Amino acid sequence: MRCLVLLILLFSFKLEGQYRFDFEIDSTGLEECCLDGRWFQVPAERWCCDTQAPITGSSSLHHSFDNSQEGCDYLIFRHDPLHTGDPFSFTFRIKHGFPPSSMNNWQLATGAVFDDGSLSADGEARILSGLVAGVNFTGSDDFVKIWWVDQGKAEVLCSTSLNYQEAVAADQAPLFRIEGDGAGNLDLYWSPDPEEQTLEHLCRCMMDGDPWGRELVLRYRYTSSRDRGLWLDELMLEGTFVADTSAPELQEVDLADPNTLVLEFSERVVLTGESSFVLYPAEQQGGLLPEEILQLGNAVQLSFSEVIPNRVAHQLSIEGIADLDGNRMAATLVDVLRNEAQWGDVVFNEIMADPDPPVRLEKEYLELYNRSDYPVDPEGWCLKVNAHSYFLDASYVLELSGTETDGKGSMGVLLPGSYLCLQGITLPNDGATLSLFSGVGTLLHASTYGNPWEGPEWKKEGGWSLESPDADLICRVSSLWEYSGDAKGGTPGRPNSNRTSMVDVEPPVWLYAGSGDPGELLLHFNEPLSHSGDGYAGIRLNPGAVVPDSVRLLDPLRDIFYMKFPEDFQQWPGYRLSLTEFSDCAGNRTDVQEFSAGAIEAPAPGKLVINEIMYDPWEGNPEYVELFVNGDSFLDLQDLAIQLDGEGGRSGHLLALSSHSRIIGPGQYLVLTDCVPHLREAYGLEVSGQWVE
Repeated sequence: MRCLVLLILLFSFKLEGQYRFDFEIDSTGLEECCLDGRWFQVPAERWCCDTQAPITGSSSLHHSFDNSQEGCDYLIFRHDPLHTGDPFSFTFRIKHGFPPSSMNNWQLATGAVFDDGSLSADGEARILSGLVAGVNFTGSDDFVKIWWVDQGKAEVLCSTSLNYQEAVAADQAPLFRIEGDGAGNLDLYWSPDPEEQTLEHLCRCMMDGDPWGRELVLRYRYTSSRDRGLWLDELMLEGTFVADTSAPELQEVDLADPNTLVLEFSERVVLTGESSFVLYPAEQQGGLLPEEILQLGNAVQLSFSEVIPNRVAHQLSIEGIADLDGNRMAATLVDVLRNEAQWGDVVFNEIMADPDPPVRLEKEYLELYNRSDYPVDPEGWCLKVNAHSYFLDASYVLELSGTETDGKGSMGVLLPGSYLCLQGITLPNDGATLSLFSGVGTLLHASTYGNPWEGPEWKKEGGWSLESPDADLICRVSSLWEYSGDAKGGTPGRPNSNRTSMVDVEPPVWLYAGSGDPGELLLHFNEPLSHSGDGYAGIRLNPGAVVPDSVRLLDPLRDIFYMKFPEDFQQWPGYRLSLTEFSDCAGNRTDVQEFSAGAIEAPAPGKLVINEIMYDPWEGNPEYVELFVNGDSFLDLQDLAIQLDGEGGRSGHLLALSSHSRIIGPGQYLVLTDCVPHLREAYGLEVSGQWVE
C-alpha cells in the first residue's frame, strides 16, 4: 500500500500547547497513509492509516507491513521542545492483537532521542534516551512499566501490577496516560475501556534525566507470524511546547579515518542544494570537496577521495545547513587537524619490573613519555609485553603525586613532554619485548629490556627501575637501559636520573640469516632498521637474478628484514644474495653486502665440533664454549642443542641453541655464552653473528 503525505491537516492539529492525532482518513474514503514530513519510519513504509479494525472512528494508525521475517519497526514524530518544568501529559490508545512476549511487544517513547542505526556498529535502530512506557522493553514478564533510557541503556523507573497479557484481550484498546507535574514526578494511568471506565492510577515515579529529546517513538517488535498486529489512536501530547527558533550548532569534528570527517551537530540537520563543505589546506590554494556526503542522525559524514594529511592544518568551510524547523546556521569556518600518533611520538622511558625488595617504590610500573610536539590520547591503545596484550584505559594509570586522569573515567590527554605511568602490567623480571600500538593499529614504539650485565649485583636483586638515558634515542634495545640512580629506586612521572644526550653514529650490523617457509629468507640485524624502502629494488638472488615478490620489516622491533622469493631456493646446493644498503633509525647506513648459503643438511657427527672451552676464566670474565662448522655443510642452529653434564656422571638437560632458524656455514666459528654484551666487553669483540647467547 503506497503512503501519501497530503492529508495530515485533516486529522492533526496543535492548539494551546497540544498535539492531537486521530489518524482519520480523508472523507473521500481513500485508504492511504496519512503521515506528513514530521513523521519518519524505520524501516520505511511499515505504518499506514487504514480502516482495518480501527480503534475509534473510521481508521487508525496500523502496522500494515506483511513481513516474512521477524522485525522491529519504528514510527517517529518530531515535535517542538517540551518545557518539562511545567505540567505535561501524553495520552494514547493502543491495541496489540497478540499475547506479548520477549519477541512480540510494543512501547511508546516520549521526550526521546532516536538513532536510525546509521551510526551504530551493528546498524540497528534504537532509542538512545527518553521515557519509555509499554510491555517487555526489557525482560518478558508482560507487566506494563516505565523505563528511563540514557545513552542506550534502559532502567526501570516504575513497574506496575498490570499484566498486559492477562488483563487485556487481543481485541481491546486500552487508554494509557502519563502525567508529569513539572517537579519531576510522573504518574501512569490506564483505562481498559475509556468509553465505559474511568482512569485508574497504576504507578508513580521520579523522572530522571534532562534535557529531553524532541521525538515521540512508537516501537513494535514482532515475529514473522505476529506482524500487522498493532494499532494506535487518539494520540495526544499536552504541555508547554516552545517553538525552536535556534539554529543548529556544530559541536565536534572527528576523523573517522584518514579520508573521512564526521560533523556532530546539536540537533538533526537538513542538507539541501545550498549545502556545501570545502576542506582548505592552510596556506595552500584550492580546496577539497567531499566525494560523498551522508546524513547520520545528528551527524554529517564527509568522505574525501584523497587522504587528509596527518598533522597538516586545514580549515573546513560549512554553508547552507539548517535544522528540521528551518533555522539556518551561519556560514562557519572551523579548524581541522588530523592528529594521529606516529612511530616514535610516545616511547617507553622507564621500567620497574622487579620492585621487590623495594627501595621506596613498591609497585611494578611502566612509564611512557610523549616526545612529540602534539597532544595524544592513549585511551584504547594496545600495549604488548611479549605476546600478552593490554588495552589501555584509566584503570592502568598509576596514581602519583601531581598526576591525575580527567576525572571522567578516561585516561586524559598526554601533553607534549609529559609522562604516563602504567600499573597492573605484568613485567617479567628477566626481560621482555615491549610494543605499543595506537587504536588504529599503528606501531608507536617497541623496545626490549633486560638486566644490565654491568650493573651492580645489589641492584640486580630488585627494587631499582631501568631508565632510558635519552628519550630521543627511540630505537633502543636492552643494552641501552641503565639502572636508576635515584634514591627512591626510580623516577616515575619525573625526568630520569641518568638522562643525557646520546649520539648514534654506528651503522646497523647484519648478524645472520634464517629460512622460513619455501621461498622465505629473513635477515637479522643488531638494531631496528628504518623502512625507507630505498634500494630494495637492488636485491637479487643468484643464480638467476631472482627478484623478491615482497619485502618488509617485521614488527614490533623491525630488526628482521623479511623477503619472499618466487623460487624455492632453500633446496638449491648453493645460492648468493646480493644485499642492498640498510639504515637504522638515526640514518646510519650499512655497506652493500653479499650472503652465501646452500641447502640445509641434518646434523651428523663431525659436521659441528666443540673447538674451545673456557671453563675457568679470569675473575669477572664470562665462561664460553666455541663451536666450529667442519666440512662443507650448511646447518641450522635451531636443529642443535648442547648438554652440560655435572661431575660424577650427573646428566644435565638439553639447551636449544636457537629458538628460530639461524643458518651457519662451512668454516664458521660460533661462541656460546650466557651474556653476549659481557663476552664482547671482556674480550674486546665487535658486534657479530658469531656470538650466541
